[in-house]
Amino acid sequence: MPRRSFGASRGSPAEAIVVFNGCFCPVHAGHVRALEDTKRKLEADGKVRVVAGYFAVAPDHYVRKKLQGGLEPWMTAAARVELCRAVARDVGWAVSAEECESWKRCGAAALARNHAAHTELFGVRAEAKQGGVSRKGDGATAELSSTVIRAELAEAGDLAAQLAVVDGLVGRGLLGHAVGQCLKRQMGAALLPDELPAAAGTSPQSPSPVGGELPLRAGEHAEAAQGFAAEDAPECSSCVAAGGTETTGEEERARDDVEQETARKQREVPLQATSRSTASAPRRATPAQ
Repeated sequence: MPRRSFGASRGSPAEAIVVFNGCFCPVHAGHVRALEDTKRKLEADGKVRVVAGYFAVAPDHYVRKKLQGGLEPWMTAAARVELCRAVARDVGWAVSAEECESWKRCGAAALARNHAAHTELFGVRAEAKQGGVSRKGDGATAELSSTVIRAELAEAGDLAAQLAVVDGLVGRGLLGHAVGQCLKRQMGAALLPDELPAAAGTSPQSPSPVGGELPLRAGEHAEAAQGFAAEDAPECSSCVAAGGTETTGEEERARDDVEQETARKQREVPLQATSRSTASAPRRATPAQ
């Protein structure tokens, strides 16, 4: 989608947020890499500064339908949101998460609640379709998926074995340290104080970086949308219209422009109303001395 700056001062980069939608059951290094690659791509020319990333986490009914069965405690939407929020402690920049079926609705809500009126909104999957975001098949994440992780945990059997699987994934850089510790706690592990995730804003020491030392290949056709999270993407991941018909790229970009403009106007209304009320307020008379 075209980039536009709503009110950014001349010469300074426009602020933006990026939103990634999916099940994230669990969130892993491939998801994190796609989020960070999108941030790098948008900031590459110096015209945009990404101030936050958001995971739009699919509701339980979608995951339950996908898995065709019940959910483990760590698979619930609340647990998956917590796992995604733990990513912030692994990457060292502002990352949050909310339960939401649409990345656009999630982004609009985040903009209205947390950001200035001129902040722009970008979707990880939309940017991936245009290229420049990591593609599945590189390095340590070549065969990584949430489905594979769930299968490994299921095969492990008892809790002790499952916790060992999580530790192994963290050790190989396929799960972040904070995400791994959060997942172990959700699975029932009693963590010692020194094993708890570090406070937000700190950078815990992981055995290896999240995703390993993976090369960035800007300009390649990205398959993050169809790769890292395609197997757990809600309907909205492909920008499906309300009637259920997939849209073309041009239609998608046109609708994105309209929705962004509408969101901007909605955010500006309260500011305009406040300005009018201030201007029309009667001035108090100054008492005579």
